[in-house]
Amino acid sequence: MPRLLGGLGDSFLSRFKQTEERSDLEAAISNYRQSANEISGSPYTRLDAAKSWATWALKLNTSESDTMAAFSTAIRLASLVIGIDQTVESRHEKLIVYISDLSTIAAAAALSFGRPGIAVEWLEQGRCLVWSQINKLRTPLDDLRDHDQVLADRFASVSRALDISGSRTQSRIPDTEANFRNRMSLQDEVQKHLKLARRWEELLHEIRSIDGFHDFLQPPSISSLLTRVPKTGPIIIINAHLTRCDAIALLPGAETVIHTPLDNLSYAGANDLKGLLHRTHKNRSLEDEQSELRKGRPASHKHENLRKILLELWLNVVKPILNQLAISVSVELPTPGDGY
Repeated sequence: MPRLLGGLGDSFLSRFKQTEERSDLEAAISNYRQSANEISGSPYTRLDAAKSWATWALKLNTSESDTMAAFSTAIRLASLVIGIDQTVESRHEKLIVYISDLSTIAAAAALSFGRPGIAVEWLEQGRCLVWSQINKLRTPLDDLRDHDQVLADRFASVSRALDISGSRTQSRIPDTEANFRNRMSLQDEVQKHLKLARRWEELLHEIRSIDGFHDFLQPPSISSLLTRVPKTGPIIIINAHLTRCDAIALLPGAETVIHTPLDNLSYAGANDLKGLLHRTHKNRSLEDEQSELRKGRPASHKHENLRKILLELWLNVVKPILNQLAISVSVELPTPGDGY
């Protein structure tokens, strides 16, 4: 059913691109929503549908609740896809195909609705998914095995069986010429698949009822994240996306986060600074530049480029954040005669 609903959504979307009728796009979003929320079927199929639901709900400017629900569903399904027991190579591949840029897009959407706490939750989940795979770190299932080996093995077994069952039933959808026996065989497989889906949900509920596993395969809550902020100072999260750039501050002992829109920073501008930094360091090392300066030679283009990068970051990123946090810093900015 998730694959059929997703395919129907794709058909309505194709027609919308030809007709530009809003009703076609609404029908596409409705089918993507139903596909993503089905309890049976492959989680990968449901994740694809959730991403399409979120993308087009945002473009259509549907209600805040529907758009946020779409991204929430996508983030949750991404956690499931990466978190189930697989090889490291398989998780890396799925990280690129299914998770790429999802958390930054979702966070930008949450910030556009004035929901910085949710944005932090989604960014943190995306960060954990990415770095745990890049560094081959433990999966949530590894932590569960330390606590309860039997329960972890049961959950992994049902997860694999559910995925295999979903792929098999999707490939055996009968056509109008299929005989009665084949239809009955497929119906038996569908019933087994639904039982597996229900069993999987039961096991997930059991695991999340265990102390310390409330966030198993789902984003951590903002309240739990705030309890981990060190007392030595705030944590600043910067999210750069094509639609907007923002900073979010997590303060020690605070119950909420502080959102700072970075209105003078753009995704393209940040990429330009990154490119300038790479070009600057391409030919010579920083030690070579410092050696030139110690010999009394004039500042090179490399020195000027570094000053330009740092000044842009100060004016468009650091200073707005410090102003929002009411932190005063005395800084002597360079003048044009100093090389910038």
